[in-house]
Amino acid sequence: MSRKALNVPFSVLKKSALAQKYVMNSSRFGMPSFVQIEVTTKCNIKCPLCLRTIDPARIIDADMSLDVFKTLINQLKGRTGSISLVGLGEPLLNPEIFSMISFAKKNGLEVSLIDNFTLIDREKSLALIDSELDFLYVSFDNVSKEDFEKRRTGASFENVVENIRLFIKTRNEIQTKQPVFLFKSTISQNNFAEIPKLVKFAEDLGADGINFGKMMDEDESRMVTPPPLTEKDLPESKIAIDPCELSESYVCDATRGCYVTFDGKVLPCGLMAESVSRAHYPKLQLGDLQSDKLSDIWRSSRFKQLRKNIESGKYLPECATCGGCKKPPKNLNPKSHCT
Repeated sequence: MSRKALNVPFSVLKKSALAQKYVMNSSRFGMPSFVQIEVTTKCNIKCPLCLRTIDPARIIDADMSLDVFKTLINQLKGRTGSISLVGLGEPLLNPEIFSMISFAKKNGLEVSLIDNFTLIDREKSLALIDSELDFLYVSFDNVSKEDFEKRRTGASFENVVENIRLFIKTRNEIQTKQPVFLFKSTISQNNFAEIPKLVKFAEDLGADGINFGKMMDEDESRMVTPPPLTEKDLPESKIAIDPCELSESYVCDATRGCYVTFDGKVLPCGLMAESVSRAHYPKLQLGDLQSDKLSDIWRSSRFKQLRKNIESGKYLPECATCGGCKKPPKNLNPKSHCT
């Protein structure tokens, strides 16, 4: 199935009927259509470009507790369509991760998880399948061993590829199509030309699709963004291809959802949370689940105004470092918001 054959974004195709219903209901209930949840800040690799590595203030090793997670899910059930379990850490390092997925599924939510696939084995593969997870993404940006390991310090290219094969083999043996398995590839100027190879690599390994994220490259004092993906950049493929943040039609996450930190702080979106210092979070924080309900935070005048401003093209200064921002603020040095 090629990108041309899809005719509609993969992000639309992948939504279940249940999630579609809740996306519509979220407007009526005054809730976000999706929520990104930081289940842990711990990570077992040290990527040079990750702000957890660059910014010492991000080096916090903590898990979201199951109690905090359940409190959040109880507020979301029946009112929000989907959640994504990913933040500044490796999700499988949270010992409660499988219980979290199962609890969210039992409460009617569509659940996705993005993983670095360094810790996957048969036992964890079975646990992910048994949890009824909907979508499982592997972070994978380069098809060469040298480039992959340079970008993901501490991860072995061969080990990750073998773990991908193991998961797909395990899923095939059980004869299930869930969770849908996809590549999550972060694209910058440095690996833009590698997109056709990434698509082919994902297809050859048996993935169901590939989803692209955008990363800005620093060139002296300015930020350089990769160009939007067009039809000519996307090869014919049997798997689904979602340009996501590299699409000219990409919609800012903060207008549709929000990001919740491991300790219950609510921020506008995950892209912003991952591109500014954790020490900068209090300035961006819209609420705290320890004292506020998410519905009240979402309907607050401040969050409403933020969404209205973004929809009209009035971005926050922090948006200058965001991979999904089409029109970053002018005359702004993005570096000042990265540390």
